[in-house]
Amino acid sequence: MKVLNLYCGIGGNRKLWKDCDVVAVEFDPGIATVYKQFYPNDAVVIGDAHQYLLDHYMNFDFIWASPPCQSHSQIRYNIGFLANRKYKKVKAVYPDMKLYQEIILLDKFFKGKWVVENTIPYYEPLIKATKTGGHLWWSNFPISEINHGNRGHRDGTVETLQERKMLDISKFNIKNKRQVLRNCVEPEVGLHVYNEMLKSLNKKERVYEMKIKTISISAKCSDLCFATAQDKDGNQVGDEHDGYVPDFMPDEHYGDYVMLDIDIDTGKILNWKKPTEAQLRKTFHNKKDE
Repeated sequence: MKVLNLYCGIGGNRKLWKDCDVVAVEFDPGIATVYKQFYPNDAVVIGDAHQYLLDHYMNFDFIWASPPCQSHSQIRYNIGFLANRKYKKVKAVYPDMKLYQEIILLDKFFKGKWVVENTIPYYEPLIKATKTGGHLWWSNFPISEINHGNRGHRDGTVETLQERKMLDISKFNIKNKRQVLRNCVEPEVGLHVYNEMLKSLNKKERVYEMKIKTISISAKCSDLCFATAQDKDGNQVGDEHDGYVPDFMPDEHYGDYVMLDIDIDTGKILNWKKPTEAQLRKTFHNKKDE
């Protein structure tokens, strides 16, 4: 199978792929060199992935694209621009529309299998996507739910991220190693999507009865989150009022989102994990103690 891996970085997505002939495109020569060290049998092109796709898309069986996410990022917008925090505010930028150009090109012109991966943006996506595994996915094959645990991005160091991404870059002289690692799709996620693509090959499309078991809700609090704690008698014993979602809430919410998976039959929150005593004490302040 001939695979085009666009915006390849150091190749987190490609780590666990087997039995494929890969051409990888990366703009940064230093990062491209690292990729080549990890995958010596892949052909590595140093250049503009966006233009390379337009010029060569017809030569491949499967295309993966992970275009730059910074201009779409919730973190950049919510923390860097909106929030009144210790962080220096960033300037407003246009969202990079190359993302949607590539989706439309692949959807309308490419005959093979394709997937475009990007961050969950601060705005409603202009083209409907599949949301799972901490990413948005546009593709011409179904991608089932991805459960990969904590990505380790918020507090991750170079060392912990290297372990999480299964890529040791300690010997390479490249800038901003932490960001390079954060940009990597987790290898198990890359393999999951690759296997979903393989499953879809030569598979007849089927229509299934809609059977909904779980509803996943992602609600933006717009820095207006407020929580109180009550004892067994219903008396308020503490509150949290700094405007941000408590750290112990499920999933990577970045302090701005309430993300809940709810069983529609029981109302049970499926992704809830009981907070520790230390987490509760950190979050809720007893007014009598102040």
